[in-house]
Amino acid sequence: MTGSARVTSIDAIRQFRQDLVRYEESTRKIVDTLLHELRRAIDWVESDRTTYWPAQVRGAERAVVAARNALERCRLVAQGSQRQTCLVEQKEVERAVRRQRLSEQKVKDVSRWRYQINRHGEEFQGKLSQLTHYLDNDVQKAIAALDRIVAALERYAEHHSSGREVSGGGERGGRNET
Repeated sequence: MTGSARVTSIDAIRQFRQDLVRYEESTRKIVDTLLHELRRAIDWVESDRTTYWPAQVRGAERAVVAARNALERCRLVAQGSQRQTCLVEQKEVERAVRRQRLSEQKVKDVSRWRYQINRHGEEFQGKLSQLTHYLDNDVQKAIAALDRIVAALERYAEHHSSGREVSGGGERGGRNET
């Protein structure tokens, strides 16, 4: 290196190294947690929702049939002006039809969600892979470099404090600036 540095505390470099190691460890835990949550979300959409909503459609279809049958029975029993007494049954048919339509829409939604969660999940895993690569390579190199720097500074400080001559910039002597 062509420049020089004025290092006032080797302990500060050691502390920075420890902080970097803690950062690396905590980031790995976060990455693991994120990957686990991503897998859970994908499994929920692909396994749970893909069976839940079709079952809801089948149940809603049965409810519509039952509600329509109840309405028809009511209409057969009711005569003339008494048909208004079948309002409860009519409302039940409408409610069952709404539930059936909602369930059918959710089946379509789940199909779209499966595509989207897989696409976005792959993108997210790619970003996490880049972060993991950074932790595996760059951060490890930085930790190793800090180890080398601390070792070199300790050797320099030991050499410098022992009163030996130190060459550099034309000065010689036993000054103890580290």
